[in-house]
Amino acid sequence: MIIGKRLKIIKPLAGIIALIFLVSSCYVEREGCLDIQSANYDLTADIACDDCCSYPSLTLWVTHQTNEVLLSFDSIYFNDLGQGFQFVDYKLILSNFSFVDDQQKSYQALDSTEVVGNDPSNAFYIKDDIAVVNRSDIQYSLGSFNASGNLESLSFDLGLKSEYRDIDLTSLPADHPLNDSLLIDDAGDMMNGYFILSDIATSDTIVIQLQKDISNQIINFDIQASVNPGFSIELNLLIDYLFLLFTADIQNDTNETICNKMLLNLPTSFILQ
Repeated sequence: MIIGKRLKIIKPLAGIIALIFLVSSCYVEREGCLDIQSANYDLTADIACDDCCSYPSLTLWVTHQTNEVLLSFDSIYFNDLGQGFQFVDYKLILSNFSFVDDQQKSYQALDSTEVVGNDPSNAFYIKDDIAVVNRSDIQYSLGSFNASGNLESLSFDLGLKSEYRDIDLTSLPADHPLNDSLLIDDAGDMMNGYFILSDIATSDTIVIQLQKDISNQIINFDIQASVNPGFSIELNLLIDYLFLLFTADIQNDTNETICNKMLLNLPTSFILQ
């Protein structure tokens, strides 16, 4: 009787053990992205994949404005000196975007592009967080960022780092924002941007070239944003071009003087919405 009772207990236990062994022997480990900062983090994966993770993106939306009104290329504007002009064209390079969280950890662009300088032996990488703000576009893709947590500040540069300005355009991908011959000055160097204005009084065309090394002109914003890991970020930036040209005497100032005045006007010209 005692042996029989023991057998009744042992038989179902042996079956359970056999079933567990059978199931475990059939289980195939799944491969996937195990980086929690990625956009495709796979909670069910067992093995980290090779180069399969994709990361959140940073998108910049720009509102082109003059005195709280959308900029129009058909309109005549007057600066604080009473000089009338029209905007014909402009381009501004923004680069080196960086976030800092409440733990003082900084986040920069993850992707880079290899380029060659005007000297073929000079090869280097430039980060993909470059926006060439222009009259036609309002949306700019700044590449992959894995910024998350409680973000407290945002900064970016007006212009390029000095070491980035010696670029052979033929080494850039066709769709790269810097692959633009209009950004190259007469010396063959990459400008940081330009403005082309039409003087109403004289009918002259005024060209303002941002040739001076202004990459140390950093634009800072205090922000309060809570971002979950794996989520993309969109920025809404307003640029007031009349404020940017405030006090600039477009008829008499030298190009360098106008550039210096524009730099002083940066804090009031760029507004993060």
